[in-house]
Amino acid sequence: MTLVTKIAAPLESEPPEDHLITIKNCNSIGEATISLRSGSLNIKYGPNGLGKSTIARALTLRTEGDGNLDELIPFKHRASSNGPRPEVSGADSITTVLTFNDDYVSQFVFQRDEVLKNSFEIFINTDEYKQGLKDIASMFEALQDTLTNETAFDEALVSFKELHSEPSRVSCRLCVGGITG
Repeated sequence: MTLVTKIAAPLESEPPEDHLITIKNCNSIGEATISLRSGSLNIKYGPNGLGKSTIARALTLRTEGDGNLDELIPFKHRASSNGPRPEVSGADSITTVLTFNDDYVSQFVFQRDEVLKNSFEIFINTDEYKQGLKDIASMFEALQDTLTNETAFDEALVSFKELHSEPSRVSCRLCVGGITG
């Protein structure tokens, strides 16, 4: 797994800021220090179980709401009310963190009725598709004009309505290819 984060950029007049962040007592991380640059794509990669997701979650929790990190208490300390508490320091000026993880993919890529958000607009709603819709509409208008202005069709429609509304008054005969039976 790869941790990809984007941290909000500082004001344009300021140079990008490097953040030296220390994370303590979060899940399997006893203590870790990482460096992230504001306004940049920060990629952290490594083998599974190294703590990339924990780092991302700690930063996200730190920037959202009250910054409560209790969900990251290491398993071995969860039964103890006086055990070490998760901490994130050096991230005070970070206000927004976007993390490319399962939640991100679900939010922007996989949609309930779509594989990709706005997939209809991206893949289907092309100029050719729009022209096809116009062609179909034109064909239906021509068909409607043909059926509307055809007296034989009107007479057949009246007969079908009579057959449907009063089947006992109409004798059942089948006429196919000029043979009545």
